[in-house]
Amino acid sequence: MDGIWQTILGAVSAIFGGFGGAWFIRWRDNERARREHDALMTGTIRVVLSELAENNVNLTLRIEAQQWLGRFEAFDRAFRDAEPLFGRELSMEALEELFKAYAPLRSPSWLYRQDLTDADRVVQPYVIDPQKAEDLRARFAAAGEMLRRDRRFRVPQEQ
Repeated sequence: MDGIWQTILGAVSAIFGGFGGAWFIRWRDNERARREHDALMTGTIRVVLSELAENNVNLTLRIEAQQWLGRFEAFDRAFRDAEPLFGRELSMEALEELFKAYAPLRSPSWLYRQDLTDADRVVQPYVIDPQKAEDLRARFAAAGEMLRRDRRFRVPQEQ
């Protein structure tokens, strides 16, 4: 009779050990996947923040030099690539600020003066409106700040 109980105890130990080991491996894999996802999200946020800063600097240089003529070349590739990820992971407030900052870049005529005559447009079709340029700079700054402060993904500030 002793042998039967030892066999049963051995079988129960093997079953619990197998389940416990499987649970531990699954937990470890889930933790690794979560860390990889968080690292991807943090990296993506940093790239978009860099793009916003680059656009802001380029526009600031144009404003400070009063270079109103010519097309403003803005960058939006990083944001466009990150849109599906951001749509799943960021708060609506952060998404809204990003959309406000990047939407005018999809419609570049928004940034330019609309009160030019047809003769002026033939000579120089792109004349930046200073007020709209300042508004766009404010949008870039607000989007960057909201992206940094999003409640789920806080990007550490560089020292």
